[in-house]
Amino acid sequence: MRRMARSLRHATDPRVQGPATSLSIRIAGAAAAVLWVLSCPGATAAQDPASRLELDALLQEGELVRDELDRLQPRADKLAEEGAQLDAQDQSLRAASQSLNEDIQAFNVALNDLERTAQAHQARCPRESQDSALVEACNAEAARIREQAQARDAQRPTLRQRQEDLNRDIAQHNTVRGDWAVRKNKHDGLMELNRRDLAAWLDRAQRYFGTDAFKVRYRAAGNPAACRPEGLQNLAAGPARATLERALGCLQAL
Repeated sequence: MRRMARSLRHATDPRVQGPATSLSIRIAGAAAAVLWVLSCPGATAAQDPASRLELDALLQEGELVRDELDRLQPRADKLAEEGAQLDAQDQSLRAASQSLNEDIQAFNVALNDLERTAQAHQARCPRESQDSALVEACNAEAARIREQAQARDAQRPTLRQRQEDLNRDIAQHNTVRGDWAVRKNKHDGLMELNRRDLAAWLDRAQRYFGTDAFKVRYRAAGNPAACRPEGLQNLAAGPARATLERALGCLQAL
């Protein structure tokens, strides 16, 4: 039980003497209070131990659901943060992959162009010629082709290394994402169980808020603002933390 036991108040000491008129007023007031209790069954119901136990049980169950949610939510937030980071890494790796593919395609296009240039040079330039101008032009073009071929050969290891590094990064990323997915699926299952527990508890709370026992306690507690009817409608339709807190706030106010 969450309530502290209330201390009993001492009755007025009968040995204390006072004016007869004051004593008569006190007796009359006490009699009126007794008559009011006897004429108001609801007031008696509000003090019924069984009614109090029902309220306490509902309150404690709701607090257990909240405690479980408090335990699960930080982990859910952490997993969501990890998921956002993995999504960002996905985009980064996709961009790196696209950039590498574009560079490889450009390399292959340039290499094909160089191959065609070399073939055209071979077709145009004989091995031997008496035309010195032709020989000089062909030799100069051959030197340019060799220079471009060397430049392409120098690019090849860099592209290959980029490809190996990217494949390694993708493999590591997929491993991390796979581990994250397993942990998230497991935690999502626990969150779903908590959500079902919350929905079931809100349904019971909703039914309790429609009972005469609740109405009696609501009036006896001075119509607390936490229990206003507009705040206690369709609770089970939205099993969320805010709804749980709203229902618990009312129960705690009774």
